[in-house]
Amino acid sequence: VADLKQISGISKSLDREKIPYGTVNLSNPDGIGVTTDDAAGVENAVRLLHKNKHKTLAYAEFATKNRKTISEYKYRRLDGFLRGMRKYYPECKNPIQLYIDPKKGFDRTYMSDIFQKLRRMNVDGVICESDVPAIALNNIASAEGYSVPQVFSLIGFGGSMLAETSFPKITTVVQNFEEMGKITANAVIDKIDKKNGSGISNQLIPVKITIRDSLKKRK
Repeated sequence: VADLKQISGISKSLDREKIPYGTVNLSNPDGIGVTTDDAAGVENAVRLLHKNKHKTLAYAEFATKNRKTISEYKYRRLDGFLRGMRKYYPECKNPIQLYIDPKKGFDRTYMSDIFQKLRRMNVDGVICESDVPAIALNNIASAEGYSVPQVFSLIGFGGSMLAETSFPKITTVVQNFEEMGKITANAVIDKIDKKNGSGISNQLIPVKITIRDSLKKRK
């Protein structure tokens, strides 16, 4: 996973000096790592759309040209979407995956093409890998003369300020960064106090979905 490779130099130095450390929002197979259960969060988003009788779902993420640089969270969240589709939409053999160029995510012409593609496929529910593509889709829907969630429901990931201050406010899978940091710090302190004690290893923190105006509720 790209994230571990990026910090490999630092982690090797810490290990060499026998300095306890932990990673936040990133797993750490050889030590202390605390992150959110991203896969479960996206799977629950699929379940929420299924519960509200959405028929055709799509998963939107920023495209990554070099697969060697794909972040851990991208794997986890996509896996959650595919897992949710198998569970709640077993009749869908080819789940829709939408790739957005991160450099063009707020370009009107480019996003208009993305929007029209979703319309042609009759997508009525979109789950995004983060709040940023959700905001981009919300913006283009408005620019094209439509409104969310009338055209399609939107669910982001992260629980960022962007999702809360957009119009309409975006439903999002919320990550508890404060809790992650607290657990990691306590685990590192515990390991120091115990002198080579194991502390915790890897831990996934549950996430929750904050439902806002971008979700179309159906009886």
